[in-house]
This record gives sequence, C-alpha cells and structure tokens, in this order.
Amino acid sequence: MRFEIRRYDNVDSTNAVARELADDGVPEGTVVVAEVQTAGKGRKGDYWHSPRGGLWFTIILRPNVPPQKSVLLPLLAGIAVHRAVKELGVETRIKLPNDVIARDKKLCGILCENRIGEEGVKYILAGIGINVLNRPPGVGISLKELVDKPVSLEEVLALILKEFEKEYEEFLRMDYFFGED
Repeated sequence: MRFEIRRYDNVDSTNAVARELADDGVPEGTVVVAEVQTAGKGRKGDYWHSPRGGLWFTIILRPNVPPQKSVLLPLLAGIAVHRAVKELGVETRIKLPNDVIARDKKLCGILCENRIGEEGVKYILAGIGINVLNRPPGVGISLKELVDKPVSLEEVLALILKEFEKEYEEFLRMDYFFGED
C-alpha cells in the first residue's frame, strides 16, 4: 500500500475529514494527520482529548471484503500500534475492542468507522489517537513518559504505518468465516 499523508493544523476530527475525502473518492492509503483535534471522539461518542503533541490520524481503506470482516480492523490497528511502540522499547497490551494500554494507562485509542453500500464495503476509516509528547488527562500515559530517548511524531507515525501495512496485507489475504456466505 502506498500512503499519501495529508497534514492539517487543526480539525474537528480526522475521521470527519477522512470521511469527506473518502466520499470524494481519494485513494486507499490516504492518511489524514492533524496537529490538534477539537472534537476527537472514541467509541460510543466519548470525547478524545487531542492537544498538540499527540499523534491524531485516520487511514482511509478500501478493502474488497464482506462487511462482516471489517469488525477485525480495530484489533489489527491495535496490533500495529503494539508492534510499533515495541520497537521503541515499550510493552503494551490491547484492551478490546479499541485501546492500547501501557502501565495500566491508556496510551492509544482506535475508532474504525465504515461506509457500506449495496456492493459491500465502500471504505473503512481507521482512526488512531496516540499520546506521544502531550500530557494526557487522568487515565492516560504518553510515549515520552515510557521511552528513555527523544521520540518524534514523525518517527511514531512511520513505525505505526509500517506495522499497519503488514497487518492489513495479512487481513486481505486471510479467509475468515462469519456465518453463511
């Protein structure tokens, strides 16, 4: 997959921007990255604190898969984040369905949304928010608190995209059974 990164300073939500772009037909692999989100959200519409210093992004995917298979994307995104931060020396665990936890605190949240048409999946938005240099609220932790060396947003984004690409390619190759065809 070829990633095309589109950067924004301040958006309401990277998923909202990505949805507009996906509806306009941008290609799979388009990544919306924002310095700040003013209305970032998590599962069930929970507010996601998204100040400068965190990594807030959404990957637009256009898999040719049955809609039922899309339920695996949050887990695959979590695995990609887990493997990426492990390269920085950080141990994490995945809290289903959409969190990555380090030292019993939330490091990363994932929100996948999809658009289904009559022919199946039109697109999936894989939204990822990870605390990197920012000071997260209460139950959160950032990478700068966990890593013994300076870390940059660009480095973390590159690591996550590299791991996500591997997981996504495997996702497309694998046959999963979800009941009747």
